[in-house]
Amino acid sequence: MGIGGFASAIVDVLRWRIARWMVVRATRTRAALARSRGGFAAPAVTISPMIVPVVSASRLRLALILGLLPSFAPMSIDLYVPAFPELARYFGVG
Repeated sequence: MGIGGFASAIVDVLRWRIARWMVVRATRTRAALARSRGGFAAPAVTISPMIVPVVSASRLRLALILGLLPSFAPMSIDLYVPAFPELARYFGVG
C-alpha cells in the first residue's frame, strides 16, 4: 500500500469517527428532549460494525511518521540558517 493508500485509510477513519460522533450527538439530544418531556427515548440507530474501517494502530503510526518526515528538511534549514551571522562572528570571518 502506497502513501495514497495510507492517506485514504486515515480519511476513512476520520469520516467514520465524524459519522459516529454525529449519531451519538443526535442520540443524546433526542434522549435529553424525551427526558424533558417526561418520557424516554427510543433506542438510537447504531452504526454497523461492518462499515468500520479496518486500520491497525501500527499502520496509523506508520502513516503519521511518513507524513511527518517531509517536514524535517524545512525545519532543519530554519534552525541553522539564522545562526550564520553568529557563526561568522565566532570564527572571525566575513
